Amino acid sequence: MALSACKKETTAPVPKPDSLIFGRYNPMCVTPMVCGQFYLLQNNMLFADQSYYMTPNPFALAKEPDSLYVIAKQLIDNFPAYLLNHPSDSLIGCPGCADGAVIRLWATANDVRTKWDVNADTSQIPAELRTYIWQAGHVLDQL
Repeated sequence: MALSACKKETTAPVPKPDSLIFGRYNPMCVTPMVCGQFYLLQNNMLFADQSYYMTPNPFALAKEPDSLYVIAKQLIDNFPAYLLNHPSDSLIGCPGCADGAVIRLWATANDVRTKWDVNADTSQIPAELRTYIWQAGHVLDQL
């Protein structure tokens, strides 16, 4: 009689992003100068996008004070594995439907950038993301 050892399945931990662009925009915006609010978390620093367009502009970044970095860093520290495990789900919920805000996330891990647009109405997104998206909105309100 052959005995086989039980094999415990393990999954590798999902890496935390090396950098994160995060923000919020309204796709129904009619004022081109105030449509978006975006930030970059990278190398233990926070940078604000000064262009205010619906798409982050890497050439319009200004370093923010460390006190604001402390507020924002939770978004990279608590980045949900759900998103990194679903890189092809670039639209989550119905971002921008019913004239609602959109949370935009661009995470870079191991030199690969993945982008998501997520409905800011947390009742319209998977349960695994609700706390994080609420947290992202709360952080943006404080910045």
